[in-house]
Order: sequence, then C-alpha cells, then structure tokens
Amino acid sequence: MKISVKTTDSFKTFISVVDHFSQKVFGNGWEGDSFFRDFAEYVDGTKFPCDKMVLDAFCGYANEFAITFKYNNERVCWARFKSNKTKIIELLSQYFEEGAIERMFKNVITDFLKQYNKKVFERQMQQCGFKTLSVKVVVEDYDDYKPNGRTETLEGVLADVFDRYTTHNDRLRYCNGDFWRFKDKNVSTLYTMFVEMYDGNYFLDNAVKRGVTID
Repeated sequence: MKISVKTTDSFKTFISVVDHFSQKVFGNGWEGDSFFRDFAEYVDGTKFPCDKMVLDAFCGYANEFAITFKYNNERVCWARFKSNKTKIIELLSQYFEEGAIERMFKNVITDFLKQYNKKVFERQMQQCGFKTLSVKVVVEDYDDYKPNGRTETLEGVLADVFDRYTTHNDRLRYCNGDFWRFKDKNVSTLYTMFVEMYDGNYFLDNAVKRGVTID
C-alpha cells in the first residue's frame, strides 16, 4: 500500500504535511503518522480495492481531515473524518465511485475506526485504573452548580454505571444546577468517549430503556 499526502504552498513535503496533520488532529508530532500508517496497513490486509491512500490534512474545520482511496490511480472512495477532543475518530461521510463497491466494502473503513477507537478507549481505561469492565467510581453531587459535599459510589459493569449516571442527570435536567459529576476527570473523559463511540443515539436509547415515552 502506498501512502501519500496533499501538499500546499506552505507544506510541500510528506513529512511536513503529516507533522501538521498530527499536531492539528492529535496534538502531538507522532500520533498522526502512526494513525495513517496503521490505517493503510489495515486496508492493505483486506480485499478493499485500494493500492494508494492520499491524506488531505487541510479539509474542513481544524479537527477534520479526508482520505482518498485509489486503485490504479483511479479514485475508489473519498472519506471525511473528524477527531474529537478525546481523540476518538468519527467518520463524517464517505463517497464511493461505484454502488457495488460501496455495498461490498463500506464496512472496511468503519471496522478500522472501531478497532482504533477501542484501543484509545482501553488506554483511557488504564488512566482510570480500570483493569476490567467491572468498575467502581465516585460521583459528586451538585446543587445550584456547586458541590454540596455528598458523594455516591457507583459499582458494576461500566456500561451499567454510565447508564445509571446518565439516567440520574437526565431526570434532573429541569432542576437548574442539580446533577452528578464524576470525581475523577479521567472517568469523565472515558464517559465522553463511551458516548462518542456508541452506535446510535445513546441518550435516546437510555431514555427508551428506562421506559420514557418519546414523542
């Protein structure tokens, strides 16, 4: 698999573009290069009709980028992504030149992102001190946007703990300034990543799960 970049008058080499991409999207000088090469290696291991990937680090907003997938120098697919503050990568859109190719291979890009984001999520779990999905976290209780000194410990499977946290705060959403907040900021980040990675509308599904009627 060949990898290439779209250059500009200010960024004329592969190294300068990838460094700019890494700093812009990941906030460091190495993670962007690693992401792009890992992505290319993954695609190369599938039957996706691609022998060259071209990175466009200058597409859209500051946290967005695009990749063109080519085969025999013909464009097969174009995809646009964004990186969230948690470094979870989200697919914004993808366009295939042929409908048959899309039906057969559209999962290749999303499958890679799932694997990549899972690794980012697992690293954040380590930051939280979680070695398994069975966790114990402390939440602080807030009144009028201020901690009132009360805390509560939530225990169980991570997804269930996050469900309980979400349910509690959703029920209080009309009480101005009353809510739970995770005591550990690392857990707050993990929760945000969990929501970003959820396949669907997490808050809607949480409400439906507890029996809320959605108009």
